[in-house]
Amino acid sequence: MILEIIFILNLVVAFVVARSIQIADRGAGGHYYIIFEDSKFLTYFAAILMFVGMISLFAIIIWGFIYLKWFVVVGTFIFCVFFASSYGIGNKFPFHKVTHLFLLIISISLNAGLWAHKLLFQ
Repeated sequence: MILEIIFILNLVVAFVVARSIQIADRGAGGHYYIIFEDSKFLTYFAAILMFVGMISLFAIIIWGFIYLKWFVVVGTFIFCVFFASSYGIGNKFPFHKVTHLFLLIISISLNAGLWAHKLLFQ
């Protein structure tokens, strides 16, 4: 039961941050980058996190279909679509760049934890 809750939380966070980045990218004409003027390290770190976050969203969906019932994964995905639309928190998009980084770190960490738990302890 705990793994299902972590999966749902992870998919919601990953989907929301991906949607927020997508909207920011559309607003920037396809050239959205998280740039910190005072730190090149944070800029590079953000670029790596955005790439790994994209892969992480795909990996969490694969994890769900492997280890959970298909209707849990599909139902969670449908919930994410409505939650990230204007019916949910869609009017708050796009988030600030620091919020993007924070949510990406949370999503990647939860995803790594789920994969590690299933691969090491099952």
